[in-house]
Amino acid sequence: MVAENKKLVLSLIFLIGFIFLIGFIFATHDIAPSSFSVDENISNFFNITVNNTDAGQEANITSVNVTLPSGASCVFVDATNGSSVGSNGTAVADTFVNDSNVLSWTNTTGYVINGSEWKYFWFNVTCATPGTYNITVTTTNVTSSYPYYLSFEINDTTDPSSIEFVSPTESNNANLSQSNIAINVTAEDNGVIDTIIARLFNSTSDQINSSTSSTSPLFINFTGLSDGVYYFNATVNDTYGNSNSTSTRTLTLDTTYPLIDYGTGTENNNTNFSRNWIFANVSVTETNEKNITFLLYNSTGQVNSTTYTNGTRTINWTSLPDGTYTYNVTVIDIAENSNTTSTRTLTLDITNPTASPSCIPSSVYVNDVVTCTCGGPDGGGSGINSALTTAPSTPSTSSSGTFTYSCSVTDYAGNTASSPTTYVVNAVSSGGGSSTTSFWKSTHAISDEEFQNSYTKQLSKTERIRVSVNNEYHYVGVRELTETSATIEITSEPVQVKLEIGQDAKFDVTDDGYYDIYVLLNSITGGKAEITIKEINEEIPEGESVVSTTGEEVTPKEGGNVEAKSYNWIYWIVGIIIVLIVVWFVISKKRKNKEYFNKPQEYIST
Repeated sequence: MVAENKKLVLSLIFLIGFIFLIGFIFATHDIAPSSFSVDENISNFFNITVNNTDAGQEANITSVNVTLPSGASCVFVDATNGSSVGSNGTAVADTFVNDSNVLSWTNTTGYVINGSEWKYFWFNVTCATPGTYNITVTTTNVTSSYPYYLSFEINDTTDPSSIEFVSPTESNNANLSQSNIAINVTAEDNGVIDTIIARLFNSTSDQINSSTSSTSPLFINFTGLSDGVYYFNATVNDTYGNSNSTSTRTLTLDTTYPLIDYGTGTENNNTNFSRNWIFANVSVTETNEKNITFLLYNSTGQVNSTTYTNGTRTINWTSLPDGTYTYNVTVIDIAENSNTTSTRTLTLDITNPTASPSCIPSSVYVNDVVTCTCGGPDGGGSGINSALTTAPSTPSTSSSGTFTYSCSVTDYAGNTASSPTTYVVNAVSSGGGSSTTSFWKSTHAISDEEFQNSYTKQLSKTERIRVSVNNEYHYVGVRELTETSATIEITSEPVQVKLEIGQDAKFDVTDDGYYDIYVLLNSITGGKAEITIKEINEEIPEGESVVSTTGEEVTPKEGGNVEAKSYNWIYWIVGIIIVLIVVWFVISKKRKNKEYFNKPQEYIST
């Protein structure tokens, strides 16, 4: 019996505990609505219903807590919240608390919601960060607390905060000598960026390309573009459809260099003018011209630089002093492509030259050679144009008298000057042992270079060649001519040698111990002797004459011989003196013998 009672007690205890546990486990609180959708950054009204479907005092809800999500930047608006607690006529002392992101309704002496009862709870919230979150509603009764999660969508109603071009995006209104356009875009949004799109348009505003990215930054380099005007911009959209755009930028691509050349009226290169101005004219092919620059230089540097931006194509530099000038013209387009004309040179010279005539020698004999030169300095700098010098180099000496040699010179700028000089032609021979100039019918003057390098010419009898040795004139002529030999005369002091074909001779005409002139008889054809002459400088070996020849030295027909060339006259004088001494001695001897034989005998015996 005792055992049965004990068993009954335990069963009662188990039943009571089971009923108590059922009160904890099966508490039912319905929260409505299950989800919310609100806009960002504005005050949004929330109204939730808490329905206590459990009966009994232990099921009474003693507090309701609303917890806002973290990360959503939400705040309660204190002035606009409340509840319907007590609206059923039951006096309930409830307390509202707004603590950070938790809002609570409690009643420590009674209940907030009775069993099998529902109530409203409302409040206003402002949230700044779009997204999907959870609002947590926690109800508490005597036995426990029960959390419920309400879906909470914060709508993004704000356009992306910024979108802008950054380096290396081309600047607005840029002019570029390239075939590509680089675009780099950054964007920011308080929510989630959906797309960034960059668009490229041509000059007619037709979109010709684009590029899209879902992240910032967006970089794109549009390549292979032809010359022309282009526009580009960019737009960013967030996941809620809000958008923001950049301004539209304009730029011009120009990879074509300008064309430039000289035009009508521009003087040719390397020309000379007697004036003080220079005119230049150019033609240009360029649709995007920036400016054109005319540059003028002289020998010391830049004289003038003039830049035009109004399409000017000509310039006239005036009041320029004599001198040599160079100039060119450069055109630049808006993309900094440039082209330059060739550089032309022009000499300005308004100064007349000076005529300086000279005749050497100034006094000669009939048929001798006078060499005249006509030249002079050009003060303006263009130089003397020798092609326009009007004066003979070897005037006539066929008759005696005083003659005027007229000299006229012209510079390359066309300025002229004239001046005369005179020379005298004498009718008699030069004397002093020189050969008579009238014997020579023709004289050929050769240059120093020809003489130094060896000069060959056919000469008839009475023809000669003039050469210069130490700035003095000397002559090599054919005095006599046979079929096999020629008598060659070297003057001024005449020396004659007879050369057979193939024979040569050397002559010292300056009396300095060195042979100066070499002569070779090459051949005799048609009454002309072909001779070769050459300037030499060979020391005369000791004991040799001033003439060294493989031929025969002969006595000139006119005048005497060169000093030290022949000493025959000395020998003649010595011979005559010796003969006179011998004659005197013989006569003296005969006289003494005659006196001896004519004396008295007694004297002889003594």
